Amino acid sequence: MKLRFLKVNDFKKELLRMLKRDWRFFLWTSWLIILGIGIGFNLPADSPFIKSVIQPAFQKLIALRNWYLHAPLIGKIALIWGNNLFASVSSVILGILIFPPVLILIENGAVIGIMQKLLVAKAHIAPFWFYLSLAPHGIFELPAFIMASALGIRFGLIPWRLMVHDVRKDINLKPPLFRDFFHDLPYYAVLILLMLLAAALLEVMVSPILLKMLVPKEFNLL
Repeated sequence: MKLRFLKVNDFKKELLRMLKRDWRFFLWTSWLIILGIGIGFNLPADSPFIKSVIQPAFQKLIALRNWYLHAPLIGKIALIWGNNLFASVSSVILGILIFPPVLILIENGAVIGIMQKLLVAKAHIAPFWFYLSLAPHGIFELPAFIMASALGIRFGLIPWRLMVHDVRKDINLKPPLFRDFFHDLPYYAVLILLMLLAAALLEVMVSPILLKMLVPKEFNLL
């Protein structure tokens, strides 16, 4: 038996239909990243948030630095792709609690905001050039991560939407929200997987070149 999902044309048509339907929800979710960037950029250096959340993230990055610098190209791509996939899958699964994907998006935005503040203050990099250096991989990575987090939020809202529906309408006419979600999930999963792969490739092969052009040699990000 042939699966309709495996037909490329049917897959593309169904995915485009879902994107046209959901783009507004993804757009609203993206504002959480922007909120996080604003928070991170305006946080004082001694902020409890930086000490409890951001510093451990940078320490983990530093711990991986030596391995990463000497790893083969495929190893670097696999590390970045694997980390981003894990974060995306976690956002979807933890979405049943609603708040985790929201907080994850704000936290990731805060990391970007803190990096921007660091480079502007210490390396004298204009914000435009900082975001330009992130653009090659960010144009794929951020939308993929926003999409995954939005799916997690949608997953977590299903029980609440069903309860509201029970109050407003006949309990026997519940909308098939879980069925629709799990119908959409494989299509979005393939899209997110491919977007994160493209982001990992660009982050390894293109972004470092831009950073070297923009950041003074004496300034060490790590």
